[in-house]
Amino acid sequence: MTASVARRERWLVPIVAAIVLAAVVQAALLRAHNDLSVDEPFMASAIAHPESLPATFVHDNHPLAYLLLIAWARLFGSSAFALRALSMVAYAGAIAFSAAAARHSGSITTAWLTALLIGCSVPIGLEHAATARPYGLLVLFAAMALWASIRVDRAASRVRAAFPIAAAHLLGLFTHPIFVFASLASALAGALCGRKRLLLAGAPIVAIAVYLVSWWHVLKQSLALPATSWMRRPGADDLVAGYTALWGNRNGFVFAGIVLALVCLRGLAARRVLTRDVAFAALTVLFVFGSAFVASQMTPAYLAARTPMLVLPAASMAFAALVSELGTPALTGIVALLVMTASLRYTVEGWRRPDPAPTHASLAAVAARASCGDTIVATGLSYAPLAYFAPRANVPSCVTVRVFPDDVRDHPGWLDMSPGYQARLDAAAPAVASSLPRTGTLWVFVKRRGIGAEAGDAIVRQIAARRALRETLPLRGTFFDEVQVFGPAP
Repeated sequence: MTASVARRERWLVPIVAAIVLAAVVQAALLRAHNDLSVDEPFMASAIAHPESLPATFVHDNHPLAYLLLIAWARLFGSSAFALRALSMVAYAGAIAFSAAAARHSGSITTAWLTALLIGCSVPIGLEHAATARPYGLLVLFAAMALWASIRVDRAASRVRAAFPIAAAHLLGLFTHPIFVFASLASALAGALCGRKRLLLAGAPIVAIAVYLVSWWHVLKQSLALPATSWMRRPGADDLVAGYTALWGNRNGFVFAGIVLALVCLRGLAARRVLTRDVAFAALTVLFVFGSAFVASQMTPAYLAARTPMLVLPAASMAFAALVSELGTPALTGIVALLVMTASLRYTVEGWRRPDPAPTHASLAAVAARASCGDTIVATGLSYAPLAYFAPRANVPSCVTVRVFPDDVRDHPGWLDMSPGYQARLDAAAPAVASSLPRTGTLWVFVKRRGIGAEAGDAIVRQIAARRALRETLPLRGTFFDEVQVFGPAP
């Protein structure tokens, strides 16, 4: 190692640490003014009642994420920031592991550029980096699996090489079942281009086997649920949307153009850059997208807002290697500037933007007018956030919270929209409407557009046939965008 390289090496750790710190700060600022939203309230409520977790795992099969969040909350509390901080720490770890993998396979420039590409990933990276859900952990375990696979040649024995790879994949699988696409992609990529092909292919498969044997009794129940019935089969546009989610629409297309131009201009020199490690990372990305896309033609699993989290470390390393090795220092600087300005702009806009789902404030406005004997009717997917925020918004305990459809109380983020969905809603709505107290005011939280709107329409039609609509409040929050107020039954 020359003196110049040694000096640069000493600067690598502080540079990566600065990138990690900047990413954590940006992630925190993005969600600083926002209530827990989407599926976060369900998870926050579930960890407050650990005795119910076995049933919860069937409907929301992320056992490791729940257990880690329980331990985290006991140490740091259960505020919105504290719950989201686990994802921030996990995301920071993902940046560090990915930079270490890139340094082992490439140059110092490749390492810090990899870290920067992950730390400045918008919209998908930084959004999930401050969310009390499993996705920040998924990036961490994907980065750990990449790092362990890249370092396989340094292990003193096959067992020592295989264990960290299998462990990283097993942690990912117990965090979220969709990690199976990352494990399968890693196994196939390792079989094609690894230094120790049998080991690289076998370790992820062993992890999948251990996961299935130990967790099948729960997993089979989850797979039997219509949890993805609301998702559509993806098309080519969804694949493009998943790719551009990594670094934004503009940067995504610019970076694709840079790769194409470098490969065309440098020709045979590209083969020097495409080492086994870089090829492994690039193939992993392609196989994750490809396997999830193909599987989704039978059972929807690919989601442009979620699946790319599995490939962010590998995609960042592969792109960083191509730019730093085939391009010029000026081009590397341009790429770095593009991702930094994009993430900074995204963070500033997120900081300035009002909370898109102010559930707490909306519920507090209702609580100020509600009286004992009133009933809140949570339609669609609004039950979990309303139940979570009700005590925090000072909703009187004598105000009942009812849910429609009833099965939504057991799981977050999805409705049973399998064939016959509307008919089931229409059949269930009359009985629910009839069972509501005849006295007191009904505060019906409904969503007029998007997923859950059908449930609101079905129950509101039945309630309107029995009571007079007093007013409609323009209150919004997670899974609702207005509150319809009905007086007592005549």
